[in-house]
Amino acid sequence: MPLTITEREQLRSLRKAAQQVREASIIDAGQSITIKAVPGKQGYIDIYVQLLQSEPFRSLVLAVRLVYMKGEPAYFYSVCNVLHRGSEPTVQERVAEIRRQFRNALEDPERSLAVDLQGSTKMVRPIDVLETWVNGIAFHQDPERQEAVRELETTGARFAWNVQATVLQLAGRVLDLDDVVADFLGEARLPRI
Repeated sequence: MPLTITEREQLRSLRKAAQQVREASIIDAGQSITIKAVPGKQGYIDIYVQLLQSEPFRSLVLAVRLVYMKGEPAYFYSVCNVLHRGSEPTVQERVAEIRRQFRNALEDPERSLAVDLQGSTKMVRPIDVLETWVNGIAFHQDPERQEAVRELETTGARFAWNVQATVLQLAGRVLDLDDVVADFLGEARLPRI
């Protein structure tokens, strides 16, 4: 099935956004969140987590937002739909798997952040943690999100960890989808680290 002009532009937009994700210093340098366990007091293990640097991370988030946000030409799920309609079953299966991984990064209950609130625990999905960080702290200071910001900030570094881990997962899926788009269009894939 031939692509419409709009569909072809969506694929091109995804390629441009993926290029920005790939060129983000965090991805380009292969940085990751590191976790280190060392013996602590007798019977204990101390866990140390090294998060990504704030400014380079924000740059990565800007690139990922081009694919994550509804309404953008490179919106992840729209690009998946274009590829699904216009490709053979093996490509459709690959796209379905990448879509599942993208959705899991945002919605998997196993990745939720536990927030203790006056004797109860509230589980916050990664998508809600990310959107609260983006719209309540990083790129906007939406007054309606400030209560959620305060709740999430009670988790300390786990809040930033959850946001960063989610964005790294999304960035990986953007690059995976770009590989499919490149193959579909007969173009060169972006270099991997």
